[in-house]
Amino acid sequence: MTQAQRTQAINDLTAKNDVTQKEAKEYLGTLAGQNLKNDDTGIVAQINTSQKNKLISNKSVDRSISNGFSVGQHNAAIKNIVNLWKHSLQIENRTDRNNQPGVRIKKFIVPMKFADGKIGYVNLLIKESGVSLKDYFGHRIYTLELNGIEAFESIVRKVEANSNRQTRLSNANNIIARLRSVTRVLV
Repeated sequence: MTQAQRTQAINDLTAKNDVTQKEAKEYLGTLAGQNLKNDDTGIVAQINTSQKNKLISNKSVDRSISNGFSVGQHNAAIKNIVNLWKHSLQIENRTDRNNQPGVRIKKFIVPMKFADGKIGYVNLLIKESGVSLKDYFGHRIYTLELNGIEAFESIVRKVEANSNRQTRLSNANNIIARLRSVTRVLV
């Protein structure tokens, strides 16, 4: 990683501590219909009204709170979702647990630093709809959850344990090394 890339990653993956739900919701509204690209996979995803409501829902916020983050930090991650998506790494690719035809679920993870110095890992769940169906709807950024540093390796290890059975994950150790590399830049 060059110095310019390090600087850009630090800027892209650093956020304020306290963003209101109103600010996060307004920001998500500006993203409607935009194609957002992930640098690692080239996947282009969108956020529509349904996903916007899921991202700022009480259930989504409560998951981040139960992992040691504040409402303001969850909203800050939402307000930084474009950069988080851009820099995230795919850790899982599976069929939908509800066996919805034509639906694939992809999980991504990326570190994020808050203004107070706290580091968290953002899990993004991407829903691909219309796979092998006549009407293809594409990828949607579906949920966001903040986790502590201690959680990221166990998340990747869990995916690795299931990789032969349900995912196309090539190398969990490679992902862990890449995440550590980006995290070192942020620290």
